[in-house]
This record gives sequence, structure tokens and C-alpha cells, in this order.
Amino acid sequence: MSGEILVVGADSARREGLRDVLSGAHYSIQTVASLAEATAYAAVQIPDVVMLDVSGPTEQWPALITLFQGVGGAMPPWLIAVSPAQDNEKRLAALRAGAQDVIGTDCPSEVIQAKVRATLRQRDLMRDLQPNAVSDGDAAFGFAEAPSSFATAGRIAVVSARAPAAQPQGLQDLLQRWPGKPVHLAPDDLPLDPYVAVPDLFVIDATTGDARDICRQIAAARGKSNTRHTPTLVLLESGAVELAATTLDLGASDQVFSDIGADEFAHRARNLIHSKNKAERLRNRMRSQLEAAITDQLTGLHNRVYALPRLVRLTQRARDEQRAYSVMMIDIDHFKSINDKYGHMVGDQVLVGVAQQLRGNLRAIDMIARFGGEEFLVAMPDTDITPAIGVAERLLRKISVTPVQVKLPQLHDGAPATTVDIPITVSIGVAPGRAAIAGSDARLTIEEICAAADEALYKAKNAGRNRVMRAAGPAY
Repeated sequence: MSGEILVVGADSARREGLRDVLSGAHYSIQTVASLAEATAYAAVQIPDVVMLDVSGPTEQWPALITLFQGVGGAMPPWLIAVSPAQDNEKRLAALRAGAQDVIGTDCPSEVIQAKVRATLRQRDLMRDLQPNAVSDGDAAFGFAEAPSSFATAGRIAVVSARAPAAQPQGLQDLLQRWPGKPVHLAPDDLPLDPYVAVPDLFVIDATTGDARDICRQIAAARGKSNTRHTPTLVLLESGAVELAATTLDLGASDQVFSDIGADEFAHRARNLIHSKNKAERLRNRMRSQLEAAITDQLTGLHNRVYALPRLVRLTQRARDEQRAYSVMMIDIDHFKSINDKYGHMVGDQVLVGVAQQLRGNLRAIDMIARFGGEEFLVAMPDTDITPAIGVAERLLRKISVTPVQVKLPQLHDGAPATTVDIPITVSIGVAPGRAAIAGSDARLTIEEICAAADEALYKAKNAGRNRVMRAAGPAY
């Protein structure tokens, strides 16, 4: 896994020690000693991860955190603070200042490497979710903007083989101060059944049980679609170094040792939930953007961008499975006259009305798209040409006897709204689908099919409109 890592710290021995730990993993590693050097570096290069030594005096490191929070737009570098493990006050101060993680100065090399790997995975995830790096208002991806209080804290599920009263004291302290009642699960309760409410955070008590059982719990939480995006915070016995690295590599979102301070434990839990909520917002935004990109905004049907690749897949399936399909091209008759008589706003209402007729009179598996202007494309899987002609004729009759009711524009303020029924007819060209020849480009095949359906459509137009014509020719 590649990544650009900047190590910042006044202590040259610690800087070089971190470089040595990470150099074997084939990262690109640079080191700087001061705020001035870091500022000069950030002016020309944005690292993926900054390892920031905060073990010394506090004159510079808050400014360094602020510096790196302000570069990279919506994708600033991930900040990992390095602090003495026993200095709970400084560790918490670094997290509150904006560091996404904090490790001890004596942190074993395998845990440091696992932390960096987990960080880079999270970086790649967030880049995938916001490929154009457009900020949604958060100061940074990941954990950089921590929630201000427990008021927005989420629902915690504790996975432990112990009864609540026998769980580690740090975990009990966290749950006592956390708003809302936690859910207590036994290890065998994972994976969750689909009907069980999904928590915002799993806290896995790994201070008891063997390593294989802990790994199974993480895999169970990460492996199901309903909990795949729920973060996992693993609580380990102090000194469980090998298991710490393993849990991170298996996909745990974070891990802490049982001697962690209560405030830091709570802060990490909040940050994980905050990160999860941000990722959900980005997924929803991306889903909406993708939907908008393949949807005709006027009619709500699919658009040409969606329709052509879908036809390619349909053609490939016809080749692979020897299955039939048919394609219709549908055009509204005399649509220009409607626009000329009533205006384009009424013409838009007619397009919407015809789209509703198509959607209401075709199967759910049929693909309906606005292909351009007043022309629509319908692809019917598992439908040979003869039944496709029958469907087209039924559509023709249905549309011709169902006028589209439109609202006419008001001529002046206060004028009563006027509606009128506009009779509509359509012309339809139908072509049978063809299986792409093995090894050929299916896109060329669909161009031929669409051209054949389009030619049949224009024959219907030339024959007087309001009729169905079948594609003809040696290929059909």
C-alpha cells in the first residue's frame, strides 16, 4: 500500500526511529524538524499521513496540527500524534486539537505499521466517496472535526463474554458517561440478524477469550451488509501487541489498551461515530449524484447515458444465455405543433404524461428511457419480436385514448388556473434484439438494433403516424 508520510518532530532520534519503522513498508517518507520546515513542505506537497511528535514542549505542535488541517481542501492529511503513553493529558489534548489518532512513543513497530495501513485504507475509502474532493462542510475527512459533546453520541453495542459488571473498568466508565443505554451482546450474537437494529459503534472486549475468537467477531461485524460500515473499537489487554496489529489488519476501526484514560476512550468512540456518519452522508450524496446522472430530470425516466450501457449488457446476456429481447423506439406525433400552440411548458407536461403512461403499462423489468427530445426507448428482456409487437400495439391504443391533462400558463397574476386535455398519439418502431457475436463489440450490435428500430419508427411516421412498424431487412 503506497502513501506519502511526513514525520515532524524536534527530536532527531525519534524522527529517524519512525522513518526506520516505516521505511520497510515502501512508503515515501520525509522528515522535518520545525513548524517553518513543515510550512515550506506543505506549500508544495500534501502528504497522506503526518506523524507528529507532541512529546516535547507545546509551543509548536498545536500550530502544526492547525497547519495540516488547513491544507488539501476536503482531503487534508491524516494526523497521528506521538506522545508518551502515560501522559494522558497530552494525548487527549492532541486529539482535541484535531489529531485523528495518538500513539505512544514506545509503541511497538508492528502496531505503528498496522495503524498506518488502517489510516491509508480509510484515506482511500474517503477518496472513493468524494472523488472530486468537494467538502461537505466538515473540516476534514475522517475524525478531524470531533463532535462537540455527547449530545449527538450514537448507540453503542458492547460485545463481551463477560457480564456488564465484570467488564474492564475503563469500559464501564465509558458506558456510565455515555448517553443512552448500551446494547450488550455475547460473541455468538455476531453477526447480527437482519431485523436487529444496527448500532453506531461496536466495542469489542478483547481482554478475554482467545485471539481466534476475537478475530471471528471482527470478521462477523465487517462481513455482513447491515453492519459492514459500523465501526469497531477493540479493547485489548495492555501488552497484547500482536493481537493489536492483527485486529487493525482485519478491519477494526481502532484499538485501545485497557489502561487507556476514560476521556480518551470516550473521545475515540465519539470520533469513530462521527467518521461513520460522515461516510454515510458522502455515500448518500454519491448515490444521489449517480442517480441524477442517469435520470432524465423532467420525466424521471432513465436517460441515454444509462440506456446504452444497459443495452450492451442485455445484448451480452442474449449472447451468453441465448435469450431473446426486443427494442422499441417511440416518438410523440406532432409534438412540435403542441409546443408551437401551447408553449414549451405545456410540451414538458405532455412529455411527463407520456412517460407516466409508458411506466404504467410496461413491466418492471422493461427498461424505459427518454432517448432525446420527444423520443423514448424501451428494451424488453426475454421478449421475442411477436409479443413485442403486441405490447407496442397495446401501448399505442392506450395512449391514443388517454389524453394528457395539462395546466395552461396563467396570462396574468390572479387569473384562474386553466386545464385542458390534449389528445396524444405516438408512432412506434420495433426491432428484435440480436446476440452479439462471440468476440465482437456488443456496442456495435446495439447501434445496429437502435438504428433498425429508428428506421421502423420513421416508416411509421411516413405511413401516417399513430401506428407500429417492425424493423425489416436481412439482419432481421
